Parts: sequence; structure tokens; C-alpha cells
Amino acid sequence: MLKQNRSATSSLEQVLDELEHDYIVSHPKSAQQVKRAAEVLPGGSTRTVLHFDPFPLVIDRASGSQLTDLDGHTYIDFANDFTAGFYGHSDPVIVRALNDAIDNGLSFGGLSIFEEKLASEICSRFPSIDRVRFCNSGTEANLIALQLAREATGRSKNLAFKGGYHGSMLSFLGGKNINYGVGDFVFADFNSEESVDAAAAGILDDFAAIVTEPMIGSGGGILADAKFLSFLRDFSQKHGALLIFDEVQTARMAGGGLQEVFGIRPDLTTLGKFLGGGASFGAFGGAAATMDLLNATCQGAIPHGGTFNNNILSMAAGYAGYSKVATRDAINVANNLGGRLRQI
Repeated sequence: MLKQNRSATSSLEQVLDELEHDYIVSHPKSAQQVKRAAEVLPGGSTRTVLHFDPFPLVIDRASGSQLTDLDGHTYIDFANDFTAGFYGHSDPVIVRALNDAIDNGLSFGGLSIFEEKLASEICSRFPSIDRVRFCNSGTEANLIALQLAREATGRSKNLAFKGGYHGSMLSFLGGKNINYGVGDFVFADFNSEESVDAAAAGILDDFAAIVTEPMIGSGGGILADAKFLSFLRDFSQKHGALLIFDEVQTARMAGGGLQEVFGIRPDLTTLGKFLGGGASFGAFGGAAATMDLLNATCQGAIPHGGTFNNNILSMAAGYAGYSKVATRDAINVANNLGGRLRQI
């Protein structure tokens, strides 16, 4: 048996070596480009998750559901840029909106009608969101939402979950990271009420927020138990903390995100990825009483800046995509197709 196992391992290693050799031989232009890029970019890229050995692909163009690399190989795009590419590539409705926006000028340094239109669409989909504020990424949305919870409660400690991922500076996957303010967190096991009780016991007098994904994404695609989310809703209210749902990835799983599926209203919701229509995007929203802490017309309001918070490309593409492409019916169809694919 031991000899058979060694033989199987040796055969697998041989197959992997052959596949790697074929990959290197058939992608010389990607290899050359990554090597050139490594002279000015650490590791040849500016986004760690896209790296793999022996070198990552360099994409030349994309259309519909397909990507083409520098060496002319075409692939069906099942990754969707980690859900940011939910609309596919070059959707005509979104392209038209982007072209119109470009024709009418970039970087206004002022308001446009599209931020109100996109905000209205989001608020209509999420009953938990009375007001919404835009930023530049899901990472930024989560960082600001947590800080807003601190301001709203006058407290400083947060509870998060092992295996959770809330952006490049809020990664709880283990290993090295560039997390910010991790000393303000305690950690519990996902879907474990007992673990939450134990983790929170030492911070109840300074407990600002619970932050969770309704489905852990990068940590393994683990769906929350409905009972567990109900527990978190009750637990946070009991102890005067805010419940934050990170729906950066899960907003696409129903017309009003997974919170609609579970029938639970968080105090704050963070959004990102596909909602920008393919452009950079982040958002956070919640009850008017909390969000109006940022209302610049009120004395003592908390400043929230960001040069590109309302950039015209994200606002125009985001509104066109969310109102005309990712309608409630279209989102249901897409998720039903995904359900069928999982059964194959």
C-alpha cells in the first residue's frame, strides 16, 4: 500500500510538472510582461490575489464572458473578478453610460445627478438602508463603517470572525497581513453562538460593533445559519453594539442581498465590487440616525472626504448597471443558473 501511495504521488507530481512546462511554453508573452513589470512593481503586479506560480496570465482584452491573454489564448471567465465582474465584459448598457459620462467631462469636483440616482436605487433594494454614502472600495467601506459604529456608540471594541475577509486591511484569514487596528478586535468562530458569548465577554463595556459576512467568502464560501444571524441581531441589540453586514460579495445573491434572504436588518451594510458597474466602488449605509452623523449640514458632523467617492464613471456605470442590468429579476435568474451549475 505504501509503495502504491508513493507511486501515485510520483505520478501526480509528474503530471503537474508537465502541465507547468506546457503553461510556460505556451505563454511566453505573459512571462516576458510579468518579468518587465517586476522591475517596477513588487512581484510584477499590484494585487497579490492575482499572483500564482510560475507567473500569472496577463490579459489583453475581454468581451462578454471571455478573456484573451497576451499570447492569444481565450478563456471563459468563470471567476468574474471575485464578483466585481458580475455584469460580464463590455455590457452595452454600461458601455453607453460610460461613454456618455466621458463625453460630458471627468472629475467634476462637484455633485452630479448620478450619485442620487444610484443611492436611491440602493435604498430601494435594502430596507435596512435609509441613507448611503459612497467611497472607493469594499475595504474602505468596511473601515469607515467600523469607525462610524465607534462614533455612534462611543465605544471602541469590535467582534469579528475567524476566516472572515473585509478587505486588504481587515483580513482575518490567518497568516501575514497589513491589517489596521487589529488590537480593537476580538474573534469568534463563525456559526457558533457559544464562541461569540465567550469572545465578547471581556469587551461588553466597550462593545461597538459586530462585523460579519452573511456568507464567508474568501474563508471558504460558508453560508451563515439563519439562527446564528438572528442570534447576532439579538446579541448586538442586547449589548448596545451595531451589527454590520459586509455584503460586498453577497449583494448579488438576491435583489436586496443575503439580508433579504435571511430576513434580518443589520444596522450598517457595506457594499462594493459589481455595484460600480465595473469601475472602482464602495458604499456603506444604514439607518438615517446613524448615517446622519455624516450630514455636513448639521453642527458637529463627522467629515467624510474622498476625491473619487462620487467619481462620475462609478456613479454613471453603477446606476446604469444596477437599475437596468442587475434588476431583481435578472439577479434571480443569474443565481438560479448558478444553483443549476452547482448540481452538475
